[in-house]
Amino acid sequence: MLKDQDQKNWIGFLEGDKRAFSELYLKYHPLLLRYGCRLVQDPVEAEDAVQELFCYLYEKRLDLSIVIKVKSYLYLSYRRRLLQKISNKRQLTKLEEPQLNLMQLSQEDVLINGEHQQELNQHLKELLADVTPNQREVIYLRYYADMENKEIARVLGIRHQSILNILYRGFKKLRALASKKSTSERL
Repeated sequence: MLKDQDQKNWIGFLEGDKRAFSELYLKYHPLLLRYGCRLVQDPVEAEDAVQELFCYLYEKRLDLSIVIKVKSYLYLSYRRRLLQKISNKRQLTKLEEPQLNLMQLSQEDVLINGEHQQELNQHLKELLADVTPNQREVIYLRYYADMENKEIARVLGIRHQSILNILYRGFKKLRALASKKSTSERL
């Protein structure tokens, strides 16, 4: 069985290969940061959590074991670290629950894709605002982070069937909202 490059890099990292660790960092840092910025509204907190995760991994590499799905392991570890960081900060400052902001589209995307794409993105953003935060997060992980449903279940700590149900309900609601919106625009 041929191992994927992430798994090869993970094994190399565990064996002390700094190049392998660097490849994992360079590949996953921007992906995790983008995910974190959609989970919380503070990009500094998201960046700090990514840095802390990779520092922790490097420091504890001798205690870590081989993982089959490196991507889902990193997303799960990052999500836990980020939510714990936010939870600790909230306990210290008595802040309200941070709002999930999963589907913000960057200005760069809008400029690159042109006016038509901007309209589509705005329409999608408006529709996604009406689904639950949990549905937004699952949709983000599935279609923006390109994770399999089983990996998402592992990251979120829920059953695989629950992921399927969340996606089904989310898309059912999106279809209904899109249909309702297109009907009202025609009138």
